[in-house]
Order: sequence, then C-alpha cells, then structure tokens
Amino acid sequence: MTMQTLQAIVIVGALAALLAACGPIGDDEPQVSGPTPTATAEPAETLPPMQIVTRTPVDPSQIPPTPSGTAEEIVVPATYVVQDGDSLYSIAIRFQLELAEIVALNGLNDPNDISVGQELLLPVPAEE
Repeated sequence: MTMQTLQAIVIVGALAALLAACGPIGDDEPQVSGPTPTATAEPAETLPPMQIVTRTPVDPSQIPPTPSGTAEEIVVPATYVVQDGDSLYSIAIRFQLELAEIVALNGLNDPNDISVGQELLLPVPAEE
C-alpha cells in the first residue's frame, strides 16, 4: 500500500467519524435533550426601537441662553427640517424638548438615523 493510499484512508475515516457525530442525514427533527419545546399561539415579538448609543456633541451656540432668574420663551415650531450637522439630541437641546418625545412623535426606529432635509414633527408644549 502506498503512502497516498494510507493518507486517503485516514482522511475518509476522519470524515466518516465527523459525519457520524453530526447525526443522521435527512433527519428534520432537531436533536435536543430535555422537554420538547411547544409552539405558542402568541404573535411574534417585535423589536423595540433602537436606543441612542452615544450623545452627539452640541455646539454651545445652539443652546439658547437663559439669564438666571428669568425664563426665556423658546418658540417651538410644529415641524423642523433637519439641517447639516443636526442630531435629534441637538434639536432637543435647542428647543428644550424631551428626546424621547421627538422619537415617539415621529415613529423613529433608529433615532441615530436622520437625514438632512427630513421634516420632523416637534411636540409643541401646551400653553399655560
């Protein structure tokens, strides 16, 4: 027997052992131990919206100044068109709004994914 024949026999034997360890071919049932899982009639769970992972740096000039002791009135428009360099965080800071309210009002799945020119609804505070 040649060396190549011996090597081929070893390789075939190793492949056969590997296949045997994987289980029978064509067996559609999963190989699990323990109780058999049962299907539920509940609808598939939907994934929650993505969370903001990092805060975007905000240009301090975008934050309206508020002198101590006085309340400066900030006019919040009903809609806002996203400008270059904007993030939801910077928009929330500019108009003193809750970031989560902007996300919810616009039905955003990924609050980190807004684009220039996109029109966002803003939660206009109730007049007192």
